[in-house]
Amino acid sequence: MNRLRLYVNLQNILTITKYKGLNPEIFNNDFGLLAHGFDLSQAPIRKAVTFGISVGL
Repeated sequence: MNRLRLYVNLQNILTITKYKGLNPEIFNNDFGLLAHGFDLSQAPIRKAVTFGISVGL
């Protein structure tokens, strides 16, 4: 075994905000600027964790 590599990738794990809705980054363009700041019950941003091991022989 020449190489061993362990890795972890985290995406969108933590959002710090006082916003009480599901997603503070939503902008619904269907209703124009009047809907800015309303999430209209849309799903929150996906969170992802990836673990991996790479072995070189």
